[in-house]
Amino acid sequence: MGQQVQRLHYLQAFGICQWVPRVRLPYAAPSPVCAWPQPQSPHARAQDYRQTLLKRAHTQTLASASVQQTSTAKVAPTNNPLPTSKAQDTDQAQAPASVAASPSIKLVTEQAPAQPTQAQTEIHLDLTLDVLTNGWWILRTTPSAAQRRLQQKLLAQILFAWHPQVDYLTSQRFVWPFPHLPVTEIMRQPEQARLSLYAYLTGHQFKAIPRHHLLVCGDELTTWIHSSLDYHLWPNLDTLLKDPQQKARFWHQQQALRAQFAASPLLL
Repeated sequence: MGQQVQRLHYLQAFGICQWVPRVRLPYAAPSPVCAWPQPQSPHARAQDYRQTLLKRAHTQTLASASVQQTSTAKVAPTNNPLPTSKAQDTDQAQAPASVAASPSIKLVTEQAPAQPTQAQTEIHLDLTLDVLTNGWWILRTTPSAAQRRLQQKLLAQILFAWHPQVDYLTSQRFVWPFPHLPVTEIMRQPEQARLSLYAYLTGHQFKAIPRHHLLVCGDELTTWIHSSLDYHLWPNLDTLLKDPQQKARFWHQQQALRAQFAASPLLL
């Protein structure tokens, strides 16, 4: 017990947080404490429901065919009755044909939901977080190799105009889904991506760095910001590079934020 407590203290000093996943992670051993059942995919549930309806329709068709044959045998005269073995073979041969021609089974087959394609549901985020020496954080979309130098130059000019002594403390990259892991069903949920970004921004790796203000570059990123985080909205840096009028409007509209940025003391 003492070694376990000492181990937890070491992990806490290293900035590693103890946590329990809500679902089993890929390639992870099953936990005896949190052995929750794996959620069934919508496609698997649709297939099970379709099989249940097919079995039910098959049973009903066989029952109706049996009742119809019984009533016909009682009413119609039998001039040339077939032997028992041949009659059984005829019934067994007619049953699959009646099932195949049943309109109810055809309707169920047409209404079976199709499996959603991965392109419609997959979420991909590639973000860059710049932490500045005055406690301001900038969250932006990771640019391409051709745009990286232009964005860095533009951002350096804006920061120098707002506060000449501000510099970068660190730059981190957030990618969702996590690299080198298979994409599971839960990773395609927007809420899960939003919570993962929130856990990244408020994680132990940034506990020693205070966050006074968060700048989000682009309206498209506000979808992934958790509601409990306060932020200031900037235009997309690619838009500022391509549109000089947008850059001029940005300069005049951000006067109050610029004064607030210049008044922030340096941490280092």
